Amino acid sequence: MVALICTDEYEHARHLYRRTGSIMPPSSELSSLWSVTKLLIQGNIPAALKLVSGIIVMNDFSEDMKAALLTSLQRKQVNVMARSFVNIRCDAAAHLLGICSGDEASAILKGQGWTQRVGENNEVYLEPPTTFKQKLLTSGTIPFADSKNTSALMQMLEIISFLEYQKFNSN
Repeated sequence: MVALICTDEYEHARHLYRRTGSIMPPSSELSSLWSVTKLLIQGNIPAALKLVSGIIVMNDFSEDMKAALLTSLQRKQVNVMARSFVNIRCDAAAHLLGICSGDEASAILKGQGWTQRVGENNEVYLEPPTTFKQKLLTSGTIPFADSKNTSALMQMLEIISFLEYQKFNSN
């Protein structure tokens, strides 16, 4: 389900969630992922990010999946923010990224090339990179190359394929 959410396949995630009830007992992790999917279908990425951050995982594999999902959703949100804002206050960025601290939001955005400046009344603003806008104009999207969590996603895709194979061949 994590792999489907990361690739914006919310409809397939919904079908997978409905099918898993007949294959295996419901788990709190799966229910939490379904709640995240519902928020994403509604377009509420900040609430989905907060919910993902609060998911309690049961094992290391799930921790990797949680990290992959959180990274994927944060990157989507950063991409949306870069297209939407010329500059943004740190506290507003923190809210949109589903985190509490403006400093943490600043660190995440600086890691993706954003710059920080102090405006009127000593308010701290973050500005998207100019290269982002140039790439957006030329290609329409910005590819994020992060292969750190790729192996965990591939394992999840194998599990999903196995479950679907079992479901279709059990009748």
